[in-house]
Amino acid sequence: MHPSVQAVLICVVMGALFLTHWAHGLESRAITGNKRTERSLCDDSRCRSLERLRSRLESSKRWLFQRSDVYKGRRYYLSQQDPISRSEEAMATCALYGGYLAEIQDLDEFNFIAAFIKKFRGFRLVLIGATDNAEEEVWRYRTTNELVPSFLIKSRKWGTERNCLYLFNDPGWLAVDDLCYYTIPDYPTRFLCEIPEDEDDC
Repeated sequence: MHPSVQAVLICVVMGALFLTHWAHGLESRAITGNKRTERSLCDDSRCRSLERLRSRLESSKRWLFQRSDVYKGRRYYLSQQDPISRSEEAMATCALYGGYLAEIQDLDEFNFIAAFIKKFRGFRLVLIGATDNAEEEVWRYRTTNELVPSFLIKSRKWGTERNCLYLFNDPGWLAVDDLCYYTIPDYPTRFLCEIPEDEDDC
């Protein structure tokens, strides 16, 4: 992972841990005096701290990603910093923001994603969330373990090392299998997170 991206993610995680611990401490002190009043104050403080955390996460997302419009209750986030070259790091980044590498279920979703990513330049490969690592040529999504729709699979049968699925601009976006890490300068790589829209509980 590029050092600048790694630094941003470390700061976000540390901030999340600090605010979560602080909010929990406020709540635990609501055991004496007027418990109802103190509980209310605690809840207000916790919501404020969570709102600050939410704001920081949204700010960091704007630096790291290009964001799609809402599609069926979720958005897609295309990485825009120096590419993360390993699928595990891409998955961890998506998970940090409450999502996962994109899992395309049907042609409508594919067309929406293709229209979104073709707005941008400077890359030819976009990592999504499928692998055939468990069984060669049997493509499943990492998060749900569901089979990848057959229309999406355009396997090139390049051997057992190419276990990740990418959208490839050839031109026009299509899905191809390739390495789960990528460092070839001629083929700049991005990854695509799928993140459900948050519901505000406070």
